[in-house]
Amino acid sequence: MVDIRHRQTGEVLWTGDAESLQGIRLSGLRLEGADLAGQDLRGTDFHNTDLKGADLSGANLNKANFQAAVLDDALAEDADFSEANLTDVFARRASFRNSKMIRVVARYGKFTKSNFSGTNLTKSDFSMADLQCRMEGVNGREMDLRGADLSNSSLKGSDLSFANLLEAKLVNVDMAGVKLINAIGPSGQRIGAPAAPRSQKRAWWQFWAQ
Repeated sequence: MVDIRHRQTGEVLWTGDAESLQGIRLSGLRLEGADLAGQDLRGTDFHNTDLKGADLSGANLNKANFQAAVLDDALAEDADFSEANLTDVFARRASFRNSKMIRVVARYGKFTKSNFSGTNLTKSDFSMADLQCRMEGVNGREMDLRGADLSNSSLKGSDLSFANLLEAKLVNVDMAGVKLINAIGPSGQRIGAPAAPRSQKRAWWQFWAQ
């Protein structure tokens, strides 16, 4: 048997006949304020589950399914979300600081006022997502940010090299120190490409010089 308890009150929110929470189906449940910190939740199905205010800090969430789940006000710092599905997730005011989110799919996700600072978002798909939040010091190389709303966000010191920002909204964004090497800009233009090394040409008169 395995229990899921409330992070503050200790109240049992769910009890299941399983040895662990890894890979099991927990879809459609009400798990507000759940204590899931440090848990092995690889491949666990949280589709359409209410995890408002839950603690997922340090959890292994590799390939977990959070499609259409609610993670508003959740604490998910130092967690591993690699290859997880966060499509249509509601994660407003959540903290994902210093987490690993490589190859995450979070299309149409709502992340207003959340904090991704220090997070590894390499090759993740946040197209059409609401990212009006803090994303400082993020590794966002090769991110898909097409159509994402980054208005009023802070991207200070982040690396968005090779990212795709086609039709992204970048109104009032703090871009101080952002790397955009070979990124695709909102208008489809390639930006931040390093200058090609200039070959040293001989002066015209040197062709005749002995």
